[in-house]
Formats: sequence, C-alpha cells, structure tokens
Amino acid sequence: MGMVSRVVRFRSCPREVGRQAGDYLRQYRKSHGLELGDALMASAALLNRAHLWTRDRKHYPMKELSFYGI
Repeated sequence: MGMVSRVVRFRSCPREVGRQAGDYLRQYRKSHGLELGDALMASAALLNRAHLWTRDRKHYPMKELSFYGI
C-alpha cells in the first residue's frame, strides 16, 4: 500500500466537471463506447475553454469541443 500511495496521486474533481462527464456518458456511452476517462477529459476541456489535444478524435464525438490543431 505504501508504494501505491507514493505513485498514485488522487485529485478532487470539480462538481461541474463530474456532472458534465455524467451527461456525456449517458449520451455517448452506448453509441460511441465513451469511457469515464475520456468523458472527464472532454468535460474538463469544455468547462475550462481549453483545446483538447488527442491523437484519436473518434473518442470525442462532442460537437462543442475544440481540438488543438497540429
């Protein structure tokens, strides 16, 4: 347990990000196979007005997201 606690750091997630991620999961989990991590990343990017940097845009079907252009 000691080694795990040194390697893994848990951070709190703002309530708004969690709620938006839940909305995304309800909307896209079945149709696009959206997973929790991707939903949280998309939510955090959207709510912080940040561009999402990914090599696999198919994981993010949300039209309101903006992506970092390479």
